[in-house]
Amino acid sequence: MTNGKNTVGTMRRWISLCLIMELAVSTNAECVFKGQCDIYLTVKPCVSEGDDTKPEPLNSTRLFNELRKFCSDFVDPEEPLCCDSVSAQNIINQMKTLDAVVGHCPSCYVNIARIFCQSTCSPNQHEFLNVTSWTPVNKTRYGNKAVLGLTYYISEDYINSAYASCSTVTNPQTGSALTLLCGNFGALYCTPTNLLKFMGSSPFPSPFQINFSYTALDPFIPLNANATPCNKSPFNGSSPCQCVDCSSTCPPFPLPPQECDLSIFGIDVWFFTLSLFFSVLVVAYISTLCVYRRRRSLLTALTTATSEYDEIVSEMNDGEKADRPCVVMSAFERLGYVCASRPWLVILLGLACVILFSMGNLRFEVVTDPVELWSVSTSLAHTQRDYYNKHLGPFYRIEQVIVRNKYGKSFNYTDTERNLEHEFGPVFERKFFLDVLHLQQEIMALKATFKDNKTVVLDDICFKPLGGNHKCAIQSAANWFQNQATHIINGTKYLEHIIDCVSSATITRDFDNVLKIGCLGDFGGPSYSYVALGGYNGTDALKARSLILTFLVNNHVNDSDNAQAIAWEREFVKFMKRYNHSHMDISFLSESSINDELTRASVSDVWTIVISYLFMFAYVSFALGRYRTWSTALLDSQITLGIMGILLVFVSVAASIGIFSFFGVSSTLIIFEVIPFLVLAIGVDNIFILVQTHQRTTRLDGESVEQHMARVLGIVGPSMLLASASECTCFFLGALTDMPAVKKFALYAGLALLIDFLLQITVFVAFFTLDVRRQEARRLDLFCCVTSKKTSEDNTREQFEDSWLYSFMKCKYAPLLKGSKYRNGVFVAFIAWFFLSIAVIHKLDIGLDQEISIPEDSYLQQYFLSLKISLNIGPPLYLVVKDKYDYNEPTNQNIIGSFPGSSGYSLVNQVKQAYLNASITYVAAPAMSWIDDYFGWITSCCKNCNGNNSFTKHINDFLSENPDGSCARAGHAAYSTAVELKNTTDGFEILATSFMTYHSVLKTSTDYIAALRMSRYLTDRIQEKVRDSYVGNKNDVEVFPYSVFYVFYEQYLTIWRDTAIHLLLSFLGVLTITLLLTRFRLLPTLAICVTILMIVLDVMGIMYFAGIALNAISMVNLVMCVGISVEFCSHVTKAFYSRSEELPVDRAVGALTEVGSSVLSGITMTKFAGVLVLAFAKSQLFVVFYFRMYLSIVLVGSAHGLIFLPVVLAMFGPTLKPV
Repeated sequence: MTNGKNTVGTMRRWISLCLIMELAVSTNAECVFKGQCDIYLTVKPCVSEGDDTKPEPLNSTRLFNELRKFCSDFVDPEEPLCCDSVSAQNIINQMKTLDAVVGHCPSCYVNIARIFCQSTCSPNQHEFLNVTSWTPVNKTRYGNKAVLGLTYYISEDYINSAYASCSTVTNPQTGSALTLLCGNFGALYCTPTNLLKFMGSSPFPSPFQINFSYTALDPFIPLNANATPCNKSPFNGSSPCQCVDCSSTCPPFPLPPQECDLSIFGIDVWFFTLSLFFSVLVVAYISTLCVYRRRRSLLTALTTATSEYDEIVSEMNDGEKADRPCVVMSAFERLGYVCASRPWLVILLGLACVILFSMGNLRFEVVTDPVELWSVSTSLAHTQRDYYNKHLGPFYRIEQVIVRNKYGKSFNYTDTERNLEHEFGPVFERKFFLDVLHLQQEIMALKATFKDNKTVVLDDICFKPLGGNHKCAIQSAANWFQNQATHIINGTKYLEHIIDCVSSATITRDFDNVLKIGCLGDFGGPSYSYVALGGYNGTDALKARSLILTFLVNNHVNDSDNAQAIAWEREFVKFMKRYNHSHMDISFLSESSINDELTRASVSDVWTIVISYLFMFAYVSFALGRYRTWSTALLDSQITLGIMGILLVFVSVAASIGIFSFFGVSSTLIIFEVIPFLVLAIGVDNIFILVQTHQRTTRLDGESVEQHMARVLGIVGPSMLLASASECTCFFLGALTDMPAVKKFALYAGLALLIDFLLQITVFVAFFTLDVRRQEARRLDLFCCVTSKKTSEDNTREQFEDSWLYSFMKCKYAPLLKGSKYRNGVFVAFIAWFFLSIAVIHKLDIGLDQEISIPEDSYLQQYFLSLKISLNIGPPLYLVVKDKYDYNEPTNQNIIGSFPGSSGYSLVNQVKQAYLNASITYVAAPAMSWIDDYFGWITSCCKNCNGNNSFTKHINDFLSENPDGSCARAGHAAYSTAVELKNTTDGFEILATSFMTYHSVLKTSTDYIAALRMSRYLTDRIQEKVRDSYVGNKNDVEVFPYSVFYVFYEQYLTIWRDTAIHLLLSFLGVLTITLLLTRFRLLPTLAICVTILMIVLDVMGIMYFAGIALNAISMVNLVMCVGISVEFCSHVTKAFYSRSEELPVDRAVGALTEVGSSVLSGITMTKFAGVLVLAFAKSQLFVVFYFRMYLSIVLVGSAHGLIFLPVVLAMFGPTLKPV
């Protein structure tokens, strides 16, 4: 049996050998050319004639073995070949260049190398090669004719298969290997035919012209062989191409489940389900009404049907009587009496406390850094950013200009080099292109003044990939011409050069057949079309409608080290604002632009905020008083009291800031802009409730001013406490958020509200008492030393009339509650609104678009718009491997790179798989791999390297050497900041490293959030797979993604969860406080909390329709909404349960009459007056989140508090038993 197996194996090897020999040798073996002939310092092969046409063995085992590495068709060192030792050595040297480009994909490498191996060494050259031109030379060993041109007959099937095996091969630095293989055709226009056309071009890369042909006339036979697919190994001992170069060799790459919109009959499933549920409820409700239709009223029916319910409710409501005095009311009465009896002492003590607290403002600090404001220092993205900055250096500062041709039109051009018709975008008009280059040169020449009158130019601060005195890295289309206008003006084929550079930005002078200048920029690196051009669809960059100039500036971790850069950037912004060109539509950005514009917005909105304060001030000052006639206006007015109330708001804010500043809590500009307004809008409500209750509460016989004031405070104190405690609780709970800016805002606001409430029930009561004494002494408001001429009898005769608002509530609006149709209609309408809100909440946008945070008149608005239109690539994405990784172990190298023999689950290979699913993963390109280029540099460029050296022996040499025509893989330009080295006694140790790719185009917050989420999914999977094969401590493998925007968008990954938690905590806080202050009565607590829940959810529904996204700001606003909503509910509920009417509808009417006007004038109107002015703010942040959202809270809250809640109380409130 064993002998049989051996026989079969021997036969197989023999058949294989025969097939190979048949390809290589025939009985009519004949050479077409041999050796080399010198012509004008160039070397070309010699035409073979006579005996020279006979193939001969190479007679060098070393050369044959070297040849065999890529010419696998040759198997016997003794077989005759048409190449001598000189020709063999030449092709071996030439193949090193090909190896540097595609050597990491053996199938592609061998398939392309076969074309040159066969043409140079095949003993059957005469079958597929035909010399078409030659030139005489001096007599050589192989004659006196040098080849100038020949026809190469090759099978179309072979070249198509060979091309297919190379079509997805990547180069670590340039992307697609076709970019280099096809030369000036680039990857975009590379086809099998164009590949051959370029490879046959003379003088480069071929020393003579080769014309490839797929058809041959007798006696020629096209070269044919079986091209190896990329997922197969070309010969024994080799490996297939890696996943990064051949998707068919990639292991499975599971993608996370994608969110999809569910629908029923084309209707959103949420909307459909809730609509159905609401319809069922309405039918059930109407059916209930019909059952009792013959009853006189629904009220009677409900009263009869719920008699047992009322008995239970009576116990839950502390008995069957109306609300009775409680400990809280008594405490407020005692406090009111103390403050009213000793007003000046209370005022002085309050002033002393405020001054003491405000002393902390001496340690006041403002934070303006967006990262410190909107990213938690302990968050994952922030710590990863800090790690990247510390180990690999911060990402560059970006200065960018986007230029469009206003009036230009697209035009057509025929490319004579490729015989193709192209459509060019208007930015490629020669004059316009030169004008943009001139603009770029003016920017490069800008000079800024630094401290001590030092001059700063771009060259002082820019990033220089090659270091030293080399040029600044500027990504621009003009850099395809090395920023030289003469290359554009004198180049008759400048458009063809643009075609070359769009196809392959890495073309060098040697490969440039058009202008002979290459496409590399003057800084030594490429300017890729997807970075330098914009406004085109897909890959057709020639139709670009925008030119993008990107200046890379060195960045530093310490802000003080960026002072020169900031000075230059501000000069750059000034220049760009002044720059004007009739045909240019320009938008621009500097690294410091956003900070500067945010600061400017804060200053520019000061007047809007001041006007808002003045509106509220004027309203409060005049609305507090009651007026009889013009002659008593100054006597009846309470303008001074209003001023005092507003001043208390501002001193409360000052005290709050002082306290936190004393404890080292830094502040933000928004605290000055929003918190005074917020505290004023909320705090004024208590002032109105207190003053108007005093006005409508008649002083009892024998009751002093102080006793009257104490009794009034006892009446309104509990509801004021409920509202204020709820608001403060909600703000303090809002401070549980991790977002620094929002946390500080919530803390400052919560404490300011608390201080304001304490001052209102003490200092304001004292001021109020003094003002009442003034009125009784007939002294004028504002002029307290002047006594009115009106006598006390006149004052008694001229009685106060009810305000029109109170009269409206009493005579027009409150009586509507007695109508069952009104109550039913309101109830159904609000429930419908509630269900509609729930149906759309899940569709809320998440995030904060950049343009919202910038003033409408900012130049950045145009830039952000241009970004969405022009950019064709997203931000860079770095996959960082932390510093504990051991690269010296070969297995650990294999699970990182994509070189032959590496794992299909390696880091680079998995990034390639993500790139193949770019629409889901947002990864737009394969990774630039320093380890792959390092291995390529060792084999093709390093003269002192040998196989015995350790992995890190020459890593510093690789990272220090600048790339050039002889060694494109040198790593200084591409990887000097990608690898962190530590100098040790044994050489160098590799610490942290990064692998760069790009995100796809990101236009909205949703895109940015999804890109962050997918990058983490990718690195988590990479880390898991690498750990599976890692040799050493598995925990040493740590991989994370980094991009500059991650710190800002990380919060949105958990925004729904955070919002739910914060709202739940706020509801629990309000529920607890309400239960305590209502003496654990469930019904008023339930009425308040259910109404607040509806307010919050309805506000979220309005957010959807108003285009307000869910983010940290709106989340805190929603938490604040919970607190503010208490004001709209608590006073009405408190008044309802304080009344003694038997039927709930009568108590609801009385409660609405009693406090409805106060809630409307003191709560709704004061907030509305202040909010309305914010609509004119320049900052969209104010307009969206502080006008639209606050206005929504005010309107929705007042609608529920004054319309829905009274209806609910009237319909479901308990019936009191008569005494």
